[in-house]
Amino acid sequence: MLDQVRLPLLVLAAGDDAATPRQEFDALDAGLAKCRRTRESAQVSTDKCAQPDVRLWARQLWACDDRVVESADPSFRRRLLMEALTVLAADAQVQVSWLVRHAVMTDEIALDFDHAFRMAEALVAEGQLACGVMADLQEIDVVLSGMSDGGNADRWTRDALSTNEGWALARRLARQVLVAELGEWQQPLPEISVVR
Repeated sequence: MLDQVRLPLLVLAAGDDAATPRQEFDALDAGLAKCRRTRESAQVSTDKCAQPDVRLWARQLWACDDRVVESADPSFRRRLLMEALTVLAADAQVQVSWLVRHAVMTDEIALDFDHAFRMAEALVAEGQLACGVMADLQEIDVVLSGMSDGGNADRWTRDALSTNEGWALARRLARQVLVAELGEWQQPLPEISVVR
């Protein structure tokens, strides 16, 4: 069993057909090997990663080596960005319910966006994302980064999702991107499985 490592939340949604279960298992296994260098603060069990249903895979690989995700199919990477934006765009009470249902902290919404945002320029270059949405994505990144400055722990509570202006602005911007890319902002929130 690996030492405990805290990694970003994003996981593959159930029923994803982008890769075979064996390919997903191999990719996760290779990524976890790379994760060993960052395990000081993370929690991953190789036993849990070897579950028979490999269609629920952790996107935690991003925390260790972005090259693993960057090499994935562009449509898969686009879906990761759209899912991160979908959670960010949701109404505050919907976000809270989603966080509770998946037993994760508020900052996971921002972490998921951060990891997906890293792929945005490549997605534009590959024709998977409109260039016009980059300004909104960059502004979301600036807003969430600004909220991370020291002394702002109150911005990362579940209550802050409905009261903090930074969350409200990030939500509006995420909705704009989703409308531009998908035609409407209200999308089903991703079902996830968290490897602990």
